[in-house]
Amino acid sequence: DSLVVYTGNETTRTELTTFRYSGSGNGDGTWTPDAAKYWEDIALPTTFYGLIAGKTAPAGTNQLSDYMVARPIPVNSPQGLEFELSHVASQVAVQIRSANTTYTIDNFSISLPGYRVGGVMDNGILVPGTGTGNISIPVDGGNASALIQPQTRTQGSTVVSLVYSPQGGTPTTFNLTYDRDIDFVAGTAYLIIIDIDKTPLTISARGIDWEQASEIDLIGSGITVGGTLDNTSDFFERKNIEVYMTTPDFRELTY
Repeated sequence: DSLVVYTGNETTRTELTTFRYSGSGNGDGTWTPDAAKYWEDIALPTTFYGLIAGKTAPAGTNQLSDYMVARPIPVNSPQGLEFELSHVASQVAVQIRSANTTYTIDNFSISLPGYRVGGVMDNGILVPGTGTGNISIPVDGGNASALIQPQTRTQGSTVVSLVYSPQGGTPTTFNLTYDRDIDFVAGTAYLIIIDIDKTPLTISARGIDWEQASEIDLIGSGITVGGTLDNTSDFFERKNIEVYMTTPDFRELTY
C-alpha cells in the first residue's frame, strides 16, 4: 500500500511525500517515505491529510475507484502522526434470487441508471462528478457490487435496472424503484436484495348444470286444412286442427 501525505487545509493542499508499507499486513510492517521529511522543513501550524489509492475502477463501467482518505490531523508542534482512513466511495451490492428457479440468474445483467458519475481525486479531495450515466456492474452468480460517488436517489427514480437475456429469447428489462429517497453515504455499503420469480399459470374449473330453456312454439295454432278429404263423409271438411306441443315432442293432435 502507498499512503500519499498532504499538508494544508480543506481547499488548498500540497503533497508532502508518499509513504510505502512493507510487511504482512498484520500491523508488523513499517511505513517508509519515498523522500525523508523533517519537522524543521514543515511550516507549522498545519493540517495533515492522507490518501490511499486502492483498486482501480473497471474500464467503461462509470464506477469510482476505491480511495481511502484520512481524517485530518491538525498539528501545532512536532508529534507522531496516526492516520485513520475511510472509504470515500459508497458501495452498492446487488443480490438476485429466484426461489422457484424460473429465471437463470447468470442471464441477468445489472446497471445503476442515471447516477451521478465522473468523480475524481484532487490532492486527496474528492471532486464529485456532475454528469450522469449508467453504472454497469459485473454479475457473478447473482451477486454484484459497484463503487459509486456519494449521492441521493430521489423517491420514484430507478435504483437498479435488470436485463434478462434468455438464451435464444428476447431480452426483458426490469426497472426497480423505491418509495423514498436513498442516501448513498461515503464509506457505507448497501445491499439490495431482489427476489424475482415468474408468476405460475393456475386454472380452476367447475361444471354447470344444464339449464331448462323456455318452450319454442314451432307450429302455431289454427292451421286450416282446406277442401274435402273424404268424399263419402264431411267429417274432415274444413276443420281447424289445433296443435299443442308437449315435452319432449309433438304427440297429440286435438281436433
